[in-house]
Amino acid sequence: MVGETLRNTTYLKEEDSSIHNRKLIFKQKAILFLISFCINMVTYVILFPGYFQADHQITIAQIAAGNPSQWHSLVWGYLAFPLIYLSPSYALYGLVQILLYCFSSTYVTIKLYELSIISQPMHLCLLYSLFPTFLLYNLLYCSDICFAYMIMILTVILIELSEYGVSLLYKKSYIAKLVGFLTISILLRKNAILIPLLLLPIMLFLFPKKRTCIMSIILTSLLVSCAIDQAFPLLLDADRSPSQEMLSIPAVQIARTYAEGNVPEEARNVFEEVRTAEEWTNVSYSYTADYAKDGLSLSPSFLVAWIKTGLENPVLYMKAYCELEYPFWEFGADTQGDDYGLFWCGTSVDFGDFDWFTLNNAKGLNKHYLNQFGTNKSNVWKLPGIMYQFVCSHHIPIITNLCTDILFNRALPLWTLLVCFIISFRFNSFKDYLIVAAPALSILLGFLLFAPMALFRYSVQIYYCLPSIMLWTIHRIKISNSLAHDNRI
Repeated sequence: MVGETLRNTTYLKEEDSSIHNRKLIFKQKAILFLISFCINMVTYVILFPGYFQADHQITIAQIAAGNPSQWHSLVWGYLAFPLIYLSPSYALYGLVQILLYCFSSTYVTIKLYELSIISQPMHLCLLYSLFPTFLLYNLLYCSDICFAYMIMILTVILIELSEYGVSLLYKKSYIAKLVGFLTISILLRKNAILIPLLLLPIMLFLFPKKRTCIMSIILTSLLVSCAIDQAFPLLLDADRSPSQEMLSIPAVQIARTYAEGNVPEEARNVFEEVRTAEEWTNVSYSYTADYAKDGLSLSPSFLVAWIKTGLENPVLYMKAYCELEYPFWEFGADTQGDDYGLFWCGTSVDFGDFDWFTLNNAKGLNKHYLNQFGTNKSNVWKLPGIMYQFVCSHHIPIITNLCTDILFNRALPLWTLLVCFIISFRFNSFKDYLIVAAPALSILLGFLLFAPMALFRYSVQIYYCLPSIMLWTIHRIKISNSLAHDNRI
């Protein structure tokens, strides 16, 4: 009887302690969330109503006109539509996007704290809240930024797997979480399909005993995302995304060959079904594939012609590729010149006035919505783009380096991931690193293979998950040093 009373007393104490801990955790989450939200709201108010990304303006206009297209994510489009088109101002969407960021960054911070990867969650909270790149890009309204938030969370979900190991694959809640965020990521950005495809061999290699579970996770995420994607053309008669979006690299290589090389006769017959030789020459630009890829279609005959042309012009093919994508691996790309092309592909393009994208697609749109476009923007609203160009072109000591090498550097993700890989290899954690960095590596591979421009808007998607990867790497260094110290004792 006494034993039973003691057990009951102990249970009640543990239950009270658990409730107390949950209250503390909730309070901590609330504080971190509010700090992030308040700081982001300051930027939101200053730069009101925010920046509606050019291509995504077309997505909303097409949905409103009843002609949706899968050029960009329609999952994002239909979720954003009532907040952008049906609301008093598209700035309402910006408020929701900030809330989503604050939730994502708080989730990441708390999880890393629970995993003992960080000891002071407030420090990481302040980094996510005050880092200028995040403050600015949280006000760029598009699916790319929402995708970046999902990748933040997905990276931490995979960090959990690296820390706890195969035991997590026995938990239904973890599996559901992993499948959910893989699926959402694919639906927000097509090249995110590379994430599960890269994870599959890595996870099978590391956790061979859970082969069936791993295959189920990957196949479920692929099948569900594919089913939802196919539902839009079937149910809403949406235009499918043209295959030209995968042909940016081949397009600039073919155009460059027409301009400077020799295109085989057999290949000409295929390429000149799209445009004449003179037109191919006229769309040869070093910094964008948008003009060259327009109207192209992926087919066996096109692939054969592209390969044959490349075999005869390998140097031109490599030159065209490197000139298009080099900012993704070369530091200081923005400061090498002030011509239109370099600035066009840099950060300023994301924060310019592109209202004409909506006004040129105004047919079928209501007047209330259109009244938000074509108005004069305040000088403060224009400041981010103007300041970026000014700093890049005037080579101001320290400030220019800070801007182009840290805050808005398209090459920083690649080199950070490479350095973290080398460190993890040195400290015997490279296998776990492949799991942790799989989303970032997949995104990097995606824009190195398919990006039509070397836009910072692509690189910034990796920026959002770099803090987690770097902190995890530091954590593994500490563990390795601690084990080495214990072994010496």
